[in-house]
Amino acid sequence: DKIHDNNTNDNRPDNSDKMHDDDPRGQFTWLKIILSEARRNQSRAVIVGHISPSVGSFRHTQLWKTEYIQRYYEIVGQFNDVVMGQLFGHIHTDEFRLVDGADKRGMNDVVGNGGGGIVAVDTPILLGPSVTPLHGNDPSFRIVKYGHIISNGGNGDTQPSHNATIPSNRDGYYRLLDYDSYRCDIRDGNASWSKLYIFSEAYNDVISESFQKEG
Repeated sequence: DKIHDNNTNDNRPDNSDKMHDDDPRGQFTWLKIILSEARRNQSRAVIVGHISPSVGSFRHTQLWKTEYIQRYYEIVGQFNDVVMGQLFGHIHTDEFRLVDGADKRGMNDVVGNGGGGIVAVDTPILLGPSVTPLHGNDPSFRIVKYGHIISNGGNGDTQPSHNATIPSNRDGYYRLLDYDSYRCDIRDGNASWSKLYIFSEAYNDVISESFQKEG
């Protein structure tokens, strides 16, 4: 299993250097090649980058060019069996996003023409918080847990080999299991770090089908 890093600054709508480039630096071609190789090798992949292919939390504007968003999800949607995680940052807040092609709420109003044909992807986008308090947020970070899931008799139930609490419907493979978020309260005078929440505990009662598939 591998981690694949993308130069997402090339995908910004205001990046005039790549304004007329259908595939900036050949990254979409590269992504499809390495995910194809992962499938042939029966391995899985985590995609990481700075700016996510989604909408900002403050200005509510899209963070990538429309055609790049469409291209990215088209590729990732073809490799739902390979991609086990999408980790991004940039917006300085602790969030996650779901991309459901059958119900593109949240993207319809931003990506032109009813979402522009964005396909569903199984893997949620995890948006990590920021260590810098530049935008008035507490310094924060996230620890993502990764491990192996083993099958219990082939009936769809699974048991993690360690520390997993989110169920899965596949037999024996590696996946993201859970994550812990930490913050530093810079207003208490001590600037002390503490655990803010554990994903599986905070969202256990409202966990979606997408998270049940991937984690």
